[in-house]
Amino acid sequence: MVDQTKRTTLKKAAGIAVGGIALASSASSLAKLPSSGELPERSVGVSGDLADIQIRSRVSAQTNDLEVIITNVGSETANITDMTPAEINTARGRFDFDALLKDGPINLDVGQSVSVPMQHHTVVLDGNTINKRSAILSAALKQNVSIVTDGDSLAAIRIVDQFTAA
Repeated sequence: MVDQTKRTTLKKAAGIAVGGIALASSASSLAKLPSSGELPERSVGVSGDLADIQIRSRVSAQTNDLEVIITNVGSETANITDMTPAEINTARGRFDFDALLKDGPINLDVGQSVSVPMQHHTVVLDGNTINKRSAILSAALKQNVSIVTDGDSLAAIRIVDQFTAA
């Protein structure tokens, strides 16, 4: 629950910051508009492109259990600096996203992937099918996961529901 609280706090802080910046800059921006009604050109240093990340689950060939695959499906290299939540717990085990970032940011070239294997609980009492476990994992990913790139930008995330075999 700490991750959900952290996420909510970050969203509120970002909303307040954006609102304050918009309020402060709106008057000066309106004053700078040309009288002819043309909009000024955007500055060259500003980029509106977000990293495009796909998240899916698959059956690992090594462990014969689920793993989460994070793939850069965008058009530029993605530099992942933070992920929330730090981990996702399921009935069979947990997926530790913090372990990916323990050595620093992850740079994913276009089309490159990284996997997060399941770390099994000591006692596993889950008789669900692999399809059911994948559906539960996908629901948890949709509800909770956010990715920060370059230390300050949220990435566009696509969760793929259908798992694939390795």
